[in-house]
Amino acid sequence: MTKHLPKFLFIGLLLLLGVLVAGCQIERETIASVPPTPTVAAAIQPKYPEVAPTPTPGTRNFPLAAPTLLPAAARPSSQNCIDCHTDLEALKNTAEVVEKAESKSEGEG
Repeated sequence: MTKHLPKFLFIGLLLLLGVLVAGCQIERETIASVPPTPTVAAAIQPKYPEVAPTPTPGTRNFPLAAPTLLPAAARPSSQNCIDCHTDLEALKNTAEVVEKAESKSEGEG
């Protein structure tokens, strides 16, 4: 490959020079400028007031009353979980039956 490298380099530079020379030969047209045309300005009133009103703080009766605490929600006892998870009848009723999957490689064939 190194034997042909100067040949490829010379061809590449020659092509690049050809593109540059061909690009400079194009005559470009000058575009005449167009005079500006008058536009109609719409007289739209802004939806906001010109001058912002000064903020007036609301009256507060100090000192403010202390916040009232809400009672904590009643937590169920942990005995409920133990009762549910140790009930054998309920476990048998809700259990899924595990079926043995048949292998496709067994049998004739």
